Amino acid sequence: MVVSGIRERLMVLLATLGVAVALLSGLSQHLDWIGNLCGFVGQGCHETSKFSILGLKVWLWGVCFYAAVIGLALFWPRILFWLAITGTGMELSFVWIMATHKVLCIFCLANLVLMLLLFVLAFDRTRIWQMVAMVSVFVLLGLGLVMKEASPELKDQISPPAAAVTEVDAGVAAKVGGRSITYEELDRPLRMRLYELDLQGYRLKAERLEQMIAELVFRNEAARQGMPVERYIDETVMSKIPETTQNDLDQYFRENPSIRGTWKGTPEDLDKYARATLQQRRFYQTTMATARSLYPQEGVVIYLKEPDVPRVHVNLGDADSRGPVEAPVTVVEFSDYQCPACRRNHETMKKVMETYKDRVKWVFKDFPLRSHRWAAKAAEGTHCAADQHKFAEFQDILFGSDQEPTPDQMEVFALELGLDSVEFRRCLDSGKYERAVEKSIEDGRAVGVNSTPTLVVNGRMVPGGQTVESLSKLIQEELTKQKDSKP
Repeated sequence: MVVSGIRERLMVLLATLGVAVALLSGLSQHLDWIGNLCGFVGQGCHETSKFSILGLKVWLWGVCFYAAVIGLALFWPRILFWLAITGTGMELSFVWIMATHKVLCIFCLANLVLMLLLFVLAFDRTRIWQMVAMVSVFVLLGLGLVMKEASPELKDQISPPAAAVTEVDAGVAAKVGGRSITYEELDRPLRMRLYELDLQGYRLKAERLEQMIAELVFRNEAARQGMPVERYIDETVMSKIPETTQNDLDQYFRENPSIRGTWKGTPEDLDKYARATLQQRRFYQTTMATARSLYPQEGVVIYLKEPDVPRVHVNLGDADSRGPVEAPVTVVEFSDYQCPACRRNHETMKKVMETYKDRVKWVFKDFPLRSHRWAAKAAEGTHCAADQHKFAEFQDILFGSDQEPTPDQMEVFALELGLDSVEFRRCLDSGKYERAVEKSIEDGRAVGVNSTPTLVVNGRMVPGGQTVESLSKLIQEELTKQKDSKP
């Protein structure tokens, strides 16, 4: 039969191409050169060629559809309108699934182009709303058929089950069988490390921001005084930098005692290096100080905020403490008796307690590290001493001594304090407080402690190594906050 009309001829041509595309899709599983051709853009061809709807491969459905288009174009062209609508709706649903599944299939895309061209050829302006309605119906029908035949993995990607959505909303990071791992569990042991990383990033940004502000401030001030920036800096900064003296060099070497042993050059070169280092440091400090003095007149406002210190609730239990029970500020210290940094922090805390007296309660929580052989036993020893009302004194001896806190040595310490050494040793050897120390460690891990010393100031978690000044600043902030909150 001879096809009449250009539109029908074009449809036959497109349908013939469609049959070829569908056959190539089906053969891609069996002919390597076709599979390799599609493999250049992804694995979508391989996946879609295996997909079935109502027991028939999708590519076979394509062959049947395009064969039907050819047949209708030859014998019953009036029905092409409805067939084009059906095919377009179904193909759009398949393409949407492909996009959701994040796969790319060149045969699917070729089908989409052919289907859209068929749709354009079948387009009838007098029945536009019928076309839109029927395309929508077949899109939904296509999605329904795909969902019926799809694998569980694909179903989850297209439409996640309500339980999965609920788990995400509930803050679940992962599941292992029936056990959920929450973001809270994930973040808890990393809390301080994440804060310290945020703090490092903030300090880098703050330093760079201060330099950028200084450049702008100096440029504006130099322009105001009608001189080049270089000359302005020479007159206002360089002139204020004092010369480095021998006393300065001696102080530098006291602060950096190892540098002489690692230096490869001559002593004279080392002095020159130290002098240059000090001059550069003073130049930067003086430059920044000068720039800051100009902030008010330049209207400088800094919006960069320091990251908030993590706030936690520590289970104090029966932990030993110093200071009044009702003090407005509580400093909880997680510490280890064989930790050098803890020893320094202990002296810092004693000085802070002398300053704030009745305004600070110092709570001590054991957190002995496994790398320190006698740290856990020393922690037990402080509790045994506390039984005889000598916790603070025994703790001071442990931190102040260079001797390893073995049971025998701690018995000597007990005698020095006038304790009943027999009772003390009986307590120590019995393991009476072994579980209490373990519980303290668990309390620390529960709030994210992973190093010693770690301090918690009224719930604000801060790393150890604080100076008297920095720790006093934290305490003062908490006191001020409480004062401001009172009516």
